[in-house]
Amino acid sequence: MAQISGLLLKLLGGTLALSLGIKYLAPALAIAPTRVNAIAMITLPPLLLAMVLALRLQQSASHREEQL
Repeated sequence: MAQISGLLLKLLGGTLALSLGIKYLAPALAIAPTRVNAIAMITLPPLLLAMVLALRLQQSASHREEQL
Protein backbone atom coordinates (compact mmCIF):
# COMPACT_ATOMS: atom_id res chain seq x y z
CA MET A 1 0.00 0.00 0.00
CA ALA A 2 2.88 2.37 0.79
CA GLN A 3 4.36 1.74 -2.66
CA ILE A 4 1.10 2.67 -4.35
CA SER A 5 0.69 5.87 -2.35
CA GLY A 6 4.33 6.78 -3.04
CA LEU A 7 3.78 6.26 -6.75
CA LEU A 8 0.63 8.35 -6.68
CA LEU A 9 2.43 11.17 -4.85
CA LYS A 10 5.25 11.12 -7.40
CA LEU A 11 2.73 11.18 -10.23
CA LEU A 12 0.83 14.04 -8.62
CA GLY A 13 4.05 16.00 -8.04
CA GLY A 14 5.18 15.50 -11.63
CA THR A 15 1.81 16.53 -12.97
CA LEU A 16 1.77 19.62 -10.77
CA ALA A 17 5.28 20.61 -11.88
CA LEU A 18 4.36 20.12 -15.52
CA SER A 19 1.17 22.15 -15.26
CA LEU A 20 2.91 25.00 -13.42
CA GLY A 21 5.68 24.96 -16.00
CA ILE A 22 3.16 25.19 -18.81
CA LYS A 23 1.25 27.97 -17.08
CA TYR A 24 4.16 30.20 -16.04
CA LEU A 25 7.18 29.27 -18.18
CA ALA A 26 5.65 28.41 -21.56
CA PRO A 27 4.43 31.96 -22.31
CA ALA A 28 8.06 33.14 -22.06
CA LEU A 29 9.02 30.85 -24.96
CA ALA A 30 8.72 32.44 -28.37
CA ILE A 31 7.48 29.52 -30.46
CA ALA A 32 6.01 30.54 -33.79
CA PRO A 33 2.57 29.02 -34.49
CA THR A 34 3.58 27.24 -37.69
CA ARG A 35 2.39 23.96 -39.13
CA VAL A 36 5.82 22.36 -38.66
CA ASN A 37 5.94 23.31 -34.97
CA ALA A 38 2.43 21.94 -34.43
CA ILE A 39 3.29 18.63 -36.09
CA ALA A 40 6.51 18.40 -34.08
CA MET A 41 4.73 19.05 -30.78
CA ILE A 42 2.07 16.45 -31.57
CA THR A 43 4.42 13.69 -32.74
CA LEU A 44 7.31 14.20 -30.31
CA PRO A 45 5.72 12.73 -27.11
CA PRO A 46 4.63 9.42 -28.73
CA LEU A 47 8.02 9.05 -30.40
CA LEU A 48 9.85 9.63 -27.12
CA LEU A 49 7.60 7.13 -25.36
CA ALA A 50 8.20 4.57 -28.11
CA MET A 51 11.96 5.03 -27.77
CA VAL A 52 11.84 4.59 -23.99
CA LEU A 53 9.67 1.48 -24.28
CA ALA A 54 11.93 0.00 -26.97
CA LEU A 55 14.96 0.59 -24.75
CA ARG A 56 13.24 -1.08 -21.80
CA LEU A 57 12.22 -4.03 -23.99
CA GLN A 58 15.80 -4.41 -25.20
CA GLN A 59 17.15 -4.28 -21.65
CA SER A 60 14.54 -6.78 -20.50
CA ALA A 61 15.42 -9.19 -23.31
CA SER A 62 19.14 -8.99 -22.57
CA HIS A 63 18.45 -9.49 -18.86
CA ARG A 64 16.40 -12.61 -19.62
CA GLU A 65 19.22 -13.99 -21.80
CA GLU A 66 21.70 -13.52 -18.96
CA GLN A 67 19.48 -15.55 -16.63
CA LEU A 68 19.45 -18.52 -19.00
